[in-house]
Amino acid sequence: VKGANEGVVITRDPYGVNATHSLDVENGVWYVAQGNLDWWLTNDTRYQSTVTYLEALGRDQLNMETLVTDVLNKTGVVQLMTIFTASMSASKQALEVYLTPLPQ
Repeated sequence: VKGANEGVVITRDPYGVNATHSLDVENGVWYVAQGNLDWWLTNDTRYQSTVTYLEALGRDQLNMETLVTDVLNKTGVVQLMTIFTASMSASKQALEVYLTPLPQ
């Protein structure tokens, strides 16, 4: 698949690159995720929730809309202070922004 392994999350600290996590579709790594914490250093429940929802959704069902509705806006990922969620695709040259409804 052209561009199948072109995704990477690069995290930095004050001294430079802290860590990188890349796609490796041929070996089953079909997404990269990052929250507000370095999940490899601490227990980041938002990251763990994101992974759980992505795995439940599955690669074949993932698109820009389901990323938001079935992953990012789910309990455990979205926060009360979340104002909007964005889904971006370089290959589709698209950016979708969803406003987060206020809790009832």
